[in-house]
Amino acid sequence: MASSTRSIKERNLDVRIKLLIIIEAGFLSFFTGSNELILVAFLSSAVILLWFRQYRTVIRLSAVFLVAFAVSGLSFRLGASPLGMILGMLTFLILRMIPVVMLGSWLVNTTKISDFIVSMEKMRLPLSIIIPLAVTLRFMPTIRSEFRSIKNTMKMRGIGLSFTSVMKRPLLTTEYVMVPLLMRSIKIADELSASALTRGLGSHKTRTAYHNIRLHLGDVTWAAGYSALITLVFILTAHGLLPK
Repeated sequence: MASSTRSIKERNLDVRIKLLIIIEAGFLSFFTGSNELILVAFLSSAVILLWFRQYRTVIRLSAVFLVAFAVSGLSFRLGASPLGMILGMLTFLILRMIPVVMLGSWLVNTTKISDFIVSMEKMRLPLSIIIPLAVTLRFMPTIRSEFRSIKNTMKMRGIGLSFTSVMKRPLLTTEYVMVPLLMRSIKIADELSASALTRGLGSHKTRTAYHNIRLHLGDVTWAAGYSALITLVFILTAHGLLPK
């Protein structure tokens, strides 16, 4: 009994439900002007990641969110000055992007490419959309690994990636980080595209999957619960109970 309960709790959500949650969180983040609603989007995204044990992602992006929130208050005090306008625009984008980035990271870290492809095919999406999405999903972890390798190589050469070192030697940072990262990104994208086509992703035959890809009660519960939260927030906003 204990093992079955544990397996239910640890079971991953269906890819389609993850995409629905990301779209709704993005809608809430970008179609609001108040920090209170942005905070709702952030906290709801953080709860989802904590439930699925993405602790490291929550800690890192929460720190970025808090810093951006503090800088946003500073930009408001600076008023219409050039520095205030620049900081205001940056924090405006960062605060709205973080909930979506959190959920996007959750999607990438907890989704297998094969499950993603089968889920997209069940949604009757064309291959012209499925293939780029699958390559993009696989591209993120790969480029992250490449960045770690470049960072370790820079440490061996005595070049750090801290804010101080970047400000002191911006040209070296561009030469040793951005240039190889861009070159590797182009090569990785070509390799992933070739790999996807080699595995028959371009075939029009029906694909099979190792896992049984279908909606479960837990998937429907998560989708209904998050949709109800978003609907409630917009209803309260429309009636003036929450700031717009």
